Amino acid sequence: MISSKDISVVIQGALGGQDAIESVASVRAALPDAEVILSTWVGSSVPADLPVQHLVTSVDPGARPMNRREKIQNNTNRQLVSTLAGLKMATRRYSLKMRTDFRLRHAGFAQDFGRFSVRQSRFVRYRQRIVIPHYATRFVESARPYPFHPSDIALFGLTEDVLAHFDAPLLQEADWTWSVDHGICDDMVDRAALAARYAPEQHFFLNSLRAAHHDIPMQHYCDASGQIPFLSRNYIANNFVVVSMQDFGLKTSKAALQSAIQRDVANCYSPALYAAEYRLWCDPQADRTLAEMVASRLARRPRYREKMRKHMALAADHKDRLLQRDTGSFAHGHRMAADALSAFYYFIRAAL
Repeated sequence: MISSKDISVVIQGALGGQDAIESVASVRAALPDAEVILSTWVGSSVPADLPVQHLVTSVDPGARPMNRREKIQNNTNRQLVSTLAGLKMATRRYSLKMRTDFRLRHAGFAQDFGRFSVRQSRFVRYRQRIVIPHYATRFVESARPYPFHPSDIALFGLTEDVLAHFDAPLLQEADWTWSVDHGICDDMVDRAALAARYAPEQHFFLNSLRAAHHDIPMQHYCDASGQIPFLSRNYIANNFVVVSMQDFGLKTSKAALQSAIQRDVANCYSPALYAAEYRLWCDPQADRTLAEMVASRLARRPRYREKMRKHMALAADHKDRLLQRDTGSFAHGHRMAADALSAFYYFIRAAL
């Protein structure tokens, strides 16, 4: 088991409300002997006597809209600046990078480090696999194919590997609207379309791979042509360990983000799917569990899988409202049962 004495924690991002106090307190509770580094922006209101070893402030490089329809901001440059500024202060063998709007419940991520040992050298970028949560780790064969898209919410691994993952240049002026300028997708029609060439997660991983002379012919964020799905699946299987948000130890302080996590599971790796991918691409001689075989089969039927996961998320939401004794309890109970049955129906359609 990795001791907290060997871990540096970089908490990066903007500070809002009680973010700094609550994030640092959660890390101190889960990792009492860790080196804690808060990396934020010049001019931020940082509470006095915050129990961190290092406070790093950088000039905010700014952000641009992710696309024309939504108010979500593309934070690629912000993540790069604040994450690298914090990681460069890290002195421990291992580093955990997390955002200021998340809390650490426990150190489950450390238990998964090194759990999958077999690798195919052709697809190896980092000395050891980096542990990441399942949310935003997108599976390329899903209904929305986003290749080379490992989660950037939190990462745990060797400090040198986490640094290498963010070995990427800042976006320049032409990069912010590359996909729009090149007619990749009409984001007035497709709500998921991006304005930039790559999503932030793709920008980090692709540039890290290319810096180590891995030739990845992916031209834009939804380019799933030719060998790209095969390459994406192999590089993720060989360089990451994907665990659930709960097992990683993360929780968010934002209700809207928690809802998004529940809704978007259909496009993301599950722990069972990751384990099946590991067996397929890295250790084909190992026996697969029933859960891994089912997850692998579901992955080949993205339409049914997406519907199943959607109804599972809706059922979970109605269950939460029912437990909170929200108004309309009878209706929530009825809808929970209906969504659970629908999820089961699509599970059978996808699995058989």
